[in-house]
Amino acid sequence: MLGTFIIISGLSGAGKTVAVARSIKRCANSARVITCTTRTPRAGEVDGTDYRFFTHTVFARKLAQGEFAEHAEVYGNYYGTLREDIDAAREHHTIAFLVTDVQGVKTLRVAYPDARSVWIDMDREEFVARLEKRGESPENITVRMAKIDKELAERTLFDKIIVNKMGRLENTVRSMLRYAARCHRDDTLAQHLRSLSVAPKHAP
Repeated sequence: MLGTFIIISGLSGAGKTVAVARSIKRCANSARVITCTTRTPRAGEVDGTDYRFFTHTVFARKLAQGEFAEHAEVYGNYYGTLREDIDAAREHHTIAFLVTDVQGVKTLRVAYPDARSVWIDMDREEFVARLEKRGESPENITVRMAKIDKELAERTLFDKIIVNKMGRLENTVRSMLRYAARCHRDDTLAQHLRSLSVAPKHAP
């Protein structure tokens, strides 16, 4: 049986990647589908872990051969997800997470009708605070804020909305695991996921 495919999207800086990484750490038999890109690796990024880094030539060849399930151009660089990577993650893991943009979600929901989608949400004040914490310039923050309303309008397309409040990442992770349990078709694993989503009890 193929693993449950959960596609994650949301505002930039909402904590999507961190929430997925923490969920995978909590649920051993899960994985993140790695996105491919032509952009230059940033400091600390590892090929095959953060992204699969391709040259424009390699990316273009794979695109022409129909190997991508979805792709997009962002500021002159290409991003995409290989069909073989999605299929491998679903074949070998019970939960396969993928972080992508809204257009990617739309495309993937057509290609994978059984996929489920989650929007990681946040309020405007926290959005600005996170961008400032990440070192974004005031100019970049202004540009990003101008895009918020359009992006937030896309939330209605998603199966589940989870608010990732600042300092409450663990709550977000538990919500993601609870949703994964609802989506998964194996009763034994679903019960295990539900147990992972319960807040730990502290000794008095």
